[in-house]
Amino acid sequence: MARRKTFLLGQAVIFADGAVAQLEGLEMEPDWAPTHLLVRLTGRWPWQSGRVVRLPAEAATEFQPENIVLRAASTNGEAVAHGGASHAEGTVNWLDTSSRFHIAPRAVERHAGRFVGLVLKSDGSIHLVGEEGTLMKRRFLVPAESAVYQNHEFVWLDLKGRPLDSLAAYKPDEYVEQDAWNALRGVAGLGETDLRAIRLEVEDGKLMLVGNVASSRLADAAQEAASRVSSVSGIENRLIADSDVEISVASALDQDASTQGERYIVHSRLGKVVLEGQVKPEATQAAVEVARQVAGVVSVESRLQAVGPGKSGAASG
Repeated sequence: MARRKTFLLGQAVIFADGAVAQLEGLEMEPDWAPTHLLVRLTGRWPWQSGRVVRLPAEAATEFQPENIVLRAASTNGEAVAHGGASHAEGTVNWLDTSSRFHIAPRAVERHAGRFVGLVLKSDGSIHLVGEEGTLMKRRFLVPAESAVYQNHEFVWLDLKGRPLDSLAAYKPDEYVEQDAWNALRGVAGLGETDLRAIRLEVEDGKLMLVGNVASSRLADAAQEAASRVSSVSGIENRLIADSDVEISVASALDQDASTQGERYIVHSRLGKVVLEGQVKPEATQAAVEVARQVAGVVSVESRLQAVGPGKSGAASG
């Protein structure tokens, strides 16, 4: 599952030469596609805020909850004063640490807050990260097309009558993944070896469980534990139980022309398959190849014994 790209204002920025700075703002096309990052470098002395440089957005190569990694050196970039002040209204959009929003129509200003970032989803859509509240802050995602107008003070949102509370809550996928792992560690019967056979994929709070488990009971228990995590907005369970792997491998061996007619004993432990039995010589290696193609199979070990006419000896995979 592809990862989304997240730019959060105030986020740490790590340059290719190891220098650490802070994301001060974003400069974007009128459709909110990011074109440049505004990064504040550390001042020479602790009381100095440092200068702001403008870098191409494509310089960002890695996105983590706490930082963005750049392939550019800290000596690169054009020094600027402000991301949007030098542009005419309607030509460039921008977000910086002072970006506020109001809910349209302009006559109704009961809701106000600020923007804290931008999210590019794997499907190509763009969402703004907003924040409302004073003591109890809430972050949410709003489609970029809802931002219908911007001047040098505010961004106006047209939610077409929807309340602000109806917008999807925002939390970095990496945090959601960590919450899910913590929940899985509490499932009885899932030891560290079992957990290493599971992979979690998260996008926009939606969790996919992928990998192998010893039983369908554990697959259901893992899904139940993850569903209780408040930051998880949806679950797709693709965990495969060992019993299902064994049945699938046995069925594939029975149906393939190169291996059918032989008697196999199939064992699986977290997708690691062991084949046993006495089979014709030409079926030993063929059985390994057939088993490798079955969904949920991680590896294949052959303990098959070749019997009958032809080249004898066991095949290993």
